[in-house]
Amino acid sequence: MAETTTSTSASLPSILEPPPRTTGNSQQDFPLVVDWMWKAYQVINQSVTYISSQVDGNDEISLTNLPDPATSTVATAQQTANAAYTYANSIATKIGACLVKGTVTISDENTTGSATFSDAQTDTEYVIMLQAKSVSGSPASGAFTISSKTYSTTGFSFSILAAPGVGTSVTFDWQLVRDINV
Repeated sequence: MAETTTSTSASLPSILEPPPRTTGNSQQDFPLVVDWMWKAYQVINQSVTYISSQVDGNDEISLTNLPDPATSTVATAQQTANAAYTYANSIATKIGACLVKGTVTISDENTTGSATFSDAQTDTEYVIMLQAKSVSGSPASGAFTISSKTYSTTGFSFSILAAPGVGTSVTFDWQLVRDINV
């Protein structure tokens, strides 16, 4: 049987984690739910893209052109394994470049926070997801609400609706989210 090389235009979709449990504190729960909804949207989008690439006009993948295990050679199997490893490694490299995260603490009368990336981004076509991680003292209720964000290739800044207040602080987890077009 002739050897075929296949490539898919979409990678396998991520697995959707269960939705977050609510605590009854809407100021803390809302960012968690929004973050989960964003992840759900991404998984659905990946799933549709993956299924479409397997069904819609992809002549490279079909039951008629897959290698026949009864007639394949060790060399064919090794070549297929090498191609799979190379493809998986290239995806891992792209995904690794997008796993950028950290924390920012806003304290006292400040209403802004910022973070600098350890490695500059190639552009500003990304989204920063922020959510409150921990508090010190009893911050003002608006201290949990993000009012604006500004992106650059070297970092980002954001504002909150109200300062936490003297002697209090809010620490935010952040993660950079980017469409990697695998």
